Amino acid sequence: MGVQMFGIEKLLTENHSKQVDTRCAAPRSPLAYILWALRGLGAPVGILAVVAFALAIAEIVVYRQVGSLIDRAENGEVTRFFADNIVFLTLLAGIIVIAKPGIVFLQSLLSSVIVGPQSFALSLGRSHATALGYPMAFFDRSSAGLVTQKQLQAASALAMVVSIGLNALIPLVAFSLAMALTLASAHLLLALVAVTWILAYSLVLRYLLPGIRKTSVRRAEERALVGGTLTDTFANIRAVKQYDHHGAESRHIADRLRAWRTVATGYGREVTILRTTLALLSAMGTAIIIGSALYLWRDNAASLGVVAAAAAMALRLSTMLNTAAFNLLTFFSEWGTIENALDVLAHPHDLPEPVSTKEPVGAGSIEIRNVSFTCRVSGQDRLREVNLEICPGEKIGIVGLSGAGKSTLLSTLLRFDDATSGVVLLDGVDIRDIRKSDLRQQITVVGHDPGLFDRSALENIRYGRPDASDREVFLAARRACADEFIRHLVDTDGREGYAARLGERGVALSQGQRQRIAIARALLADTPVLALDEATSALDLETENRVLDGVMDAAEAKTVLIVSHRPSTLTKVDRVLEMQSGRIVAANCFDKSRTHKREPLAPLRRITC
Repeated sequence: MGVQMFGIEKLLTENHSKQVDTRCAAPRSPLAYILWALRGLGAPVGILAVVAFALAIAEIVVYRQVGSLIDRAENGEVTRFFADNIVFLTLLAGIIVIAKPGIVFLQSLLSSVIVGPQSFALSLGRSHATALGYPMAFFDRSSAGLVTQKQLQAASALAMVVSIGLNALIPLVAFSLAMALTLASAHLLLALVAVTWILAYSLVLRYLLPGIRKTSVRRAEERALVGGTLTDTFANIRAVKQYDHHGAESRHIADRLRAWRTVATGYGREVTILRTTLALLSAMGTAIIIGSALYLWRDNAASLGVVAAAAAMALRLSTMLNTAAFNLLTFFSEWGTIENALDVLAHPHDLPEPVSTKEPVGAGSIEIRNVSFTCRVSGQDRLREVNLEICPGEKIGIVGLSGAGKSTLLSTLLRFDDATSGVVLLDGVDIRDIRKSDLRQQITVVGHDPGLFDRSALENIRYGRPDASDREVFLAARRACADEFIRHLVDTDGREGYAARLGERGVALSQGQRQRIAIARALLADTPVLALDEATSALDLETENRVLDGVMDAAEAKTVLIVSHRPSTLTKVDRVLEMQSGRIVAANCFDKSRTHKREPLAPLRRITC
């Protein structure tokens, strides 16, 4: 009900239906991040703040009126007490029995049903949406487990910060202000004591909290390292078992836990000092206010009702301050968690979309003019003054030793990274003038390590073109020689064939089967340019030949680039390029005029630069 009332379901959908902001969409500071994540949730947050404020005021009203009730009882006739005060008692009962529970219900509804769950969902949804726009270099140096953990930690911490701020800190501030004003109306001495108490409390927090905040950030960092270590171990469990390194891994995690425990213990000491100091302040403040009220009553400067109201307010404020100490510790601990998470999540989208866009014609011609690329992380030159022209429909083979720049060349075509210098043209259009989403509808790359989801075989293949029919999916699977094993799949829940789930990263399949599903997905995408980067490396020669025959049949009119170390893979291309140290150093062309049947390519001809 509340979700629909405030249009939050629409906000959640818009996170993924809209184009991701090309600027640094996740702000760097925690406060800016919170405001960014909660954008669109302002109405329920504002209402909850008002309700929390009203609840604190209602408590002050109840305490003040109870004091007034005591004065009426003291000064009135016992036999006529109810008759003389029927209206007052009715109003007081209405506040206690109806108004205050109603406010509590509204606060709980807003906090537990709307703001709490939806702030988590909006934060996680927006972090996820913006992370999808980060460059591949970000994911190359950040593990998937770390990014996932940081997103979940930030969303959970944000929900906690919002909850504490609205449900604990705002009521505390409202209660303190209303209490000071109410006591001032009774006697300035009581107000002075209350204000001094609150100021002393604030000064202690001002002095001790910054250190606790810094320690909480370090604690969050160590906790993240522990989580990353656990993820790393289980992600590579096959290697752990193969080399029987259970003991080594246990010692590794023990070292991480020891470092975390050292920081957590220091954090605990600081927390103990803070809570003890605040508890002493609360006890002293309560005693001084009650004592001051009794002193004024003795001198007839305050009524017995004022003493009762002041005592009730002081005890309530003491309880709130003690609870606030814990809430503030949690608040700044979670704030530190957000700060730590933003070290990873607040990453710029450093491949901006063009201001004015152009669209390629879809022919598949590629021209690379004097392109060089230097890795920003390592400073290594991956491509050096590469020049290449590829005609529409041409089939190109690319060979070279590991690290020669073959995969980097394909990444540059997809604009996973921008060339350091030079220009890449697709159908005569600079790829920097093409929206990334449009560019990737023109080029499909299949790597040696296919990215498969823990979804059904049908969903994994259809990922290449979500609007494809089942028949088109089956045809792509047959061309990739994947249909023959997909129809025999059975997952742990008994789903069969194309409905069977493949497990995380396709763990239920062999490497060769995963590669064939990835090729089927690429064929279904039906883009003008298809690139296979060691995409058949796990297949035997016979299966590889059948798969490549299917690929060439489906991509007869398309431009195809094949990166491979196998000579057998290159028998189906028109031209072979050899790369070395980021340069194209040799080339060979197949003479189609000699025969309609393909023959082995002649030795590569060296290019002199």
